[in-house]
Amino acid sequence: MSADITRNIYRGTTDESILKAFASNLKSSLHDFSIHSLTAGIISVLVSITGPTVVVFKSAQAGHLTTAQTVQWLSMVWISAGIFSFVMTFRYRMPILGAFSTPTVAFLVTAFSYAPLSQIVGAYLIASVLLIIIGITGVFETIIKHIPRPVIMAMLAGVLFPFGLDVFLATPKFPAIVISMVITYFVSRRFNLVAPILAVLVVGFLVALIQGKTHFNNSHFSLTSPHWFAPHFSFLNILTIAIPMVLLTLSTQFAPGMAVLDANNFHRPINQGIVLGGVLSLVSAGFLNSGTNCAAISAGIAASEHAEPDQNKRYTAGIVNSVCYLVAGLFASGVTTFFAGLPAGYLAALGGLGLLTTITSATHDAFHDHEYRDSAAVAFLVTISNIQLLRMGSPFWGLVAGVVTHWIMVLGKKKFSVDN
Repeated sequence: MSADITRNIYRGTTDESILKAFASNLKSSLHDFSIHSLTAGIISVLVSITGPTVVVFKSAQAGHLTTAQTVQWLSMVWISAGIFSFVMTFRYRMPILGAFSTPTVAFLVTAFSYAPLSQIVGAYLIASVLLIIIGITGVFETIIKHIPRPVIMAMLAGVLFPFGLDVFLATPKFPAIVISMVITYFVSRRFNLVAPILAVLVVGFLVALIQGKTHFNNSHFSLTSPHWFAPHFSFLNILTIAIPMVLLTLSTQFAPGMAVLDANNFHRPINQGIVLGGVLSLVSAGFLNSGTNCAAISAGIAASEHAEPDQNKRYTAGIVNSVCYLVAGLFASGVTTFFAGLPAGYLAALGGLGLLTTITSATHDAFHDHEYRDSAAVAFLVTISNIQLLRMGSPFWGLVAGVVTHWIMVLGKKKFSVDN
């Protein structure tokens, strides 16, 4: 175990061989657990299976997936996330958590409108291969540098915009449930609760229960039985689905997730994480896994000193996270049954509030730099327009329009500078 002397960066077992790192961390983990790391690991998973799960349901509904297919989707993303957490944590002795990309799943709501499930699965496979190549070649920073981040964030803000809007559209029909959840969310934020969405989940559920709007008559709990779905490949879907998925995963998951590690003085094995996420995604894409990557939203819960004051023992939060993910994945049918028995207004509020910080940060990043505001505005407006041209959805055209607008503005400024 070592640290970077210049900035006191914790490197864990990065410099040890893989087998030695796994052996030593497995042995020491037996006495390194604490109530703090146990709590952080559990909360990090609860955060990831509340609001983001609602986004999966909405995407599944857009794609006309059956209940069994939706259960399998959830099962695969959770099991893969658990394996990611397990491998990265034991390899590096750092709480590097796995997750699925909520922005990517939100993007699929639009993708399902012009592509059947077989083509979506094909796009999953292509995106996985692209991520593996990016991780192996180490061109992550180059890609992020050459495609303007504000434009990507504007597209993301446009993709997530309907989820935020749904919170308030549901209010007239479910006033007590939605308003109580909104108030709970901001009160929790005001008092700096670690996971405000968990308080929202509980309060909203209690209000729905009191009003008699919950229906759990057809409860079903069983182990998930996966089935393979044959992919269909097309160049069109590589452009319109796979590439946007990769860009969203890199910019909204790996970039902020690794930034959280850096902010907490951990070494960032970013290329290794991208390769592992790509490999896990590749082998499980046919089982409806939409992608595996490092956590962004829940990353700070396990990486901060609140998870465990001793940085050398903080990796145990990642172990708890992996175990909880694996259990959730095996019994995904129970989670699906729970959410299926809740009213639509509750699900809309939970999904929208769970994404609110992402919507806010994406909007801020899109319009913060005045140099990119025009291109970001174009990308955002085209994305929320929900247009389809040449069988390509609005997120793709939003990204294209934003990049082209930026190029025009940059070229115009350069020409003006030369002429003068």
